[in-house]
Amino acid sequence: MARLREVTSLSVYMLAIDWANKLNYSVDAIVIGAFLNTNAVAIWTVGQRLADVTQRLTNQLNDVLFPTVVDSDSSARMDRLQAIFVQGTRLSLATVVPMGGSLILMGGSLVRAWVGPEFAGAELVVQLLALSVIVRVGNATACTVLKGAGEHRLVAGTNVLAAIVNLGLSILFVKSFGLSGVALGTLVPIFMASTLVLFPAGCRRVELPIRRAIADAVWPALWPAAVMTFFVIATRPFVPQTLVAVGVEMAAASLVYAVVFVFFGIGTVERRFYISKARELMRRPAPVQPIVEGA
Repeated sequence: MARLREVTSLSVYMLAIDWANKLNYSVDAIVIGAFLNTNAVAIWTVGQRLADVTQRLTNQLNDVLFPTVVDSDSSARMDRLQAIFVQGTRLSLATVVPMGGSLILMGGSLVRAWVGPEFAGAELVVQLLALSVIVRVGNATACTVLKGAGEHRLVAGTNVLAAIVNLGLSILFVKSFGLSGVALGTLVPIFMASTLVLFPAGCRRVELPIRRAIADAVWPALWPAAVMTFFVIATRPFVPQTLVAVGVEMAAASLVYAVVFVFFGIGTVERRFYISKARELMRRPAPVQPIVEGA
């Protein structure tokens, strides 16, 4: 019965976390429809879809880490938890920063090339939501560590409070700032919850000083974005306003980030480790399809 209560309690908190995360994004369209108009909802949807795709493509790592966190916590492997926290945060940021950063830098061109100039109002929405995704994915490892190491109540409470604040700020800002205000209402609670509550709590849970976590996990993945930014600013004026050309520019920007991160952002040992793992993934054979008789 004790084990059943433990599992049931965990499931309830996980459900609260999931619903709070969905509320952070889903409620915005309702607020826009109530206070603005259907055209504004259509413009918002463009930015939201781009942000959703970015998040789905860059947040796969943390779902894989959850069982490892639980195993390390149950065996009291603090050194392993620290390594998961640092490496997971760094790789999450190194995945989301180039995609989200290029979306911020090329958001206007992408929107115009994709859906036309009449949706130009989505540019700032795309940029603010992309920044929200960067913060959320970058902090996802801290949330995974907290959930897997017995701090799921804190994660659930923080996410529920952030969702409520999101709703309140969106209603408050929509009249004065329009769609940008709604996007800002999404960004502010996510940023505050991540930087002031969840990331510091994750550092405490793995007994890692915040300064060291920032130096080892965050900074190496952030500063290469400056090089990528300079590249985009220098080349953006020459990019034709077509979907293919904008996509190539964003891919080139991400490649610039990757080169700087791999060869200058991390040390030699880590570089060799990451490259070896990447080669293993590329060499891994495809699963053999079973042969069905009579097919």
